[in-house]
Amino acid sequence: MLLPLSGLYNRFRILGAASHPVARRHITIHLPPHLREQVARDVEAGRFESEEATIIDALELAYERVSWEEDPELLAAIEEADRGEVFELTPELKADIRRQSEANLRNGRAVRHDVTY
Repeated sequence: MLLPLSGLYNRFRILGAASHPVARRHITIHLPPHLREQVARDVEAGRFESEEATIIDALELAYERVSWEEDPELLAAIEEADRGEVFELTPELKADIRRQSEANLRNGRAVRHDVTY
């Protein structure tokens, strides 16, 4: 996987999980307990036919609110990628990111909300 140098991967990581309309892929997501409980309650109450339908509806609603085409950070990341300014997300890089994150946490640096799940 190639990522823009700007580091917007965490903010927009769900874009990489999107399914192509012809060839659906399965993804695994890990929801925090309060969202898992809400999804279960909604399915049990008959608001949605399945957990998958609940998540799809929530994502579609979220995407309707976001104007990806007007997000300056995303546009900058796309331009970087178009210029070839990307790096490969290797297992070594993932391990390094984890080590840095754990060190930041130990040192009391706040973890951004968009990377906590």
